[in-house]
Amino acid sequence: ELEWIRNALRAWDAESMPHRSRDEKAGPIAARLAFVHKKWVAEQRSYYTKRAHREHHAMEREEHRIALMVKVSVALALLLAVVLTLPYVAHVHLFEEVAHAVEAPWPHGLIMVAIVTIAVVAGLRHGYVQQLAYSEHAKQYGRMAELFDTAERHLAQMLEKGDYQHAAELLRELGEEALEEN
Repeated sequence: ELEWIRNALRAWDAESMPHRSRDEKAGPIAARLAFVHKKWVAEQRSYYTKRAHREHHAMEREEHRIALMVKVSVALALLLAVVLTLPYVAHVHLFEEVAHAVEAPWPHGLIMVAIVTIAVVAGLRHGYVQQLAYSEHAKQYGRMAELFDTAERHLAQMLEKGDYQHAAELLRELGEEALEEN
């Protein structure tokens, strides 16, 4: 994700070196600003928008999995409670047989281990998702997407009006903000 910074510094270093093209006249400022608008601002806006959506969807997917594990754990616990208490509420032979089978050491132990394991895995996964910081990344990428979107719109207006000085200033401020963010 940060490769662009190294490439920008290499290009800047190469640009500062004396070479033949320095003597040649640079292209018109309008064309250069339009190029930067298209190849940097628009592409960065697109990149940040896609990343914000990707991080948000990853966060939602993980939250859904965690919620599902918690629901399964709770459902198993409730099912076990119902199976064990039903014979005391309704004296039906089938209920008593099922409760007796579930009370046996192996089935009861397996069910208890499953309930606890699923809940613990959900908790661990929740901690891991917090560690991955999907929510924070989604917010960060979303903020940068908004910044580049706003800059793209203002830059387009400035270029349309021929206000190249303010367009260059906007690009400089945008570049500083992008560097601060990274």
